[in-house]
Amino acid sequence: MIWRRAILQTFDPQTRWFAAARSTLAVAQLIPVVASTNQALFWRPTAGTGPISCDGVNSVSLFCVAAGHIALGRVITVFVLCTVVIGVCPALTCLPHWYVSLSLGLSVTLPDGGLAFSRIITLMLVPVLLGDRRLWAWQVPSTPLSSGWAGAGTAAFLLARLQVTLIYANAALGKALQRPWRDGRVMQTLLVDPLYGPPHSVEQALRPLVSSAAASIGIAWAVILLELAIAVFLWFPGRLQRLSLALTACLHIPIAVFIGLFSFSLTMISVVALVMSAPSMMRSTAKDEVPIPESIATDAGPLPVR
Repeated sequence: MIWRRAILQTFDPQTRWFAAARSTLAVAQLIPVVASTNQALFWRPTAGTGPISCDGVNSVSLFCVAAGHIALGRVITVFVLCTVVIGVCPALTCLPHWYVSLSLGLSVTLPDGGLAFSRIITLMLVPVLLGDRRLWAWQVPSTPLSSGWAGAGTAAFLLARLQVTLIYANAALGKALQRPWRDGRVMQTLLVDPLYGPPHSVEQALRPLVSSAAASIGIAWAVILLELAIAVFLWFPGRLQRLSLALTACLHIPIAVFIGLFSFSLTMISVVALVMSAPSMMRSTAKDEVPIPESIATDAGPLPVR
């Protein structure tokens, strides 16, 4: 089938595009770990025996395994994330990356959806990266992935893209079903929200804009349509898929600037870049091309020449 051939032709995690997106995801995770205090990261209003909850599934968190030594857990987390940023041996760092992402998602109480989502996406990336035999993610691979790893990686890659699609589609449809979003009143509510509202100076600057009913409705529906477009365009190769990344940036950069959710915004932009099936957009020379395993090309039928 055409869609199957297109995926097999363009999917290969051994690219600089994929490495840059994965490194950006790790940077997004580093931001709250490095910039926040223990009280901000692990705040519990009804803390009993300690600042971190280690009940049930939370007990597998690195911060619980470290026997409550939060500083040690943070040092290990920073070390692992830094190795991912640098690009050290993707096959060896993918599992530690997932584990620290899981630990952050389980233990950190900051209202940041990016940390919660990172533990899911990094798990889905494990089969994608295990077959990568390079010592450094930025080097040009000498051999392509084997057909087995390419198949497993493609399946995990599609699952990750489906997850991202569902997140944006659910967010858009959920907003469209709420009257405050349909009539734009949510903009005025967000402006003065004590948790997600912008700083006072930004609030004063934006107040005249959101006071206009037409402007509030326009902004609210622009957010809804952007989220729907991202969810749909991710499945179309080429310009539309690249447009989905641009739209993601247009959606999340204002969220980072006006609301201060830098980690969350950077996480979502990097995740959309990760699940795009067009890593070849970053290849500029023939030496950067990664040949498709013959076994895959034969099984899928002849592939069109670019």
